[in-house]
Amino acid sequence: MNSCNVAVLRLILGFMKRVLPIVVMLVLCSGTAWTQGSALQGLFDPEVFRNNVDVGSSLASLTRAIENPEEWERLSNRILLLDGVAASLAVYVDEADEYYAEIELITGAWHGVERVEVYRAWVVVDDPIFSGRLAERAPRDPDPDLILRNDRILVAVRILDLFTEPDGAVVPVLGAFDIRKMR
Repeated sequence: MNSCNVAVLRLILGFMKRVLPIVVMLVLCSGTAWTQGSALQGLFDPEVFRNNVDVGSSLASLTRAIENPEEWERLSNRILLLDGVAASLAVYVDEADEYYAEIELITGAWHGVERVEVYRAWVVVDDPIFSGRLAERAPRDPDPDLILRNDRILVAVRILDLFTEPDGAVVPVLGAFDIRKMR
């Protein structure tokens, strides 16, 4: 991502904190739009949006795509908007110029009344812009937008890799562009 896109993203986040996450994702995915002359023209071009952002995916469909190379490739070239619960959250580095955290994102689906299927992914958060937005434990007087364990969140991510858990389960590893607590 070039510095122009980063600067625009920070400006939008600063002034439009409550705007739908899709608008933020448009800025992130509009790299081709910046070369078309008018940033706004490309930003709101439905074709640019559809070619770069997938709003129809879920952790369940992402898990199924692991077994389907064509679908995995298609999703690997897009920004995905996914929701789920931050089942675990660990902040490893929180410095002024460096930040690294991991979130275990989960969702589930009931099958009848006796069985639930759980879908998981690891979300890597590695941009100092997230400093102060995630916490392992709630402070005494938390900001309402602070993301904590067990919060329902919306993430804009890209696929980074696959990770094989000790139990043999293969889970996606995703890189975060943005995260928002859902209310």
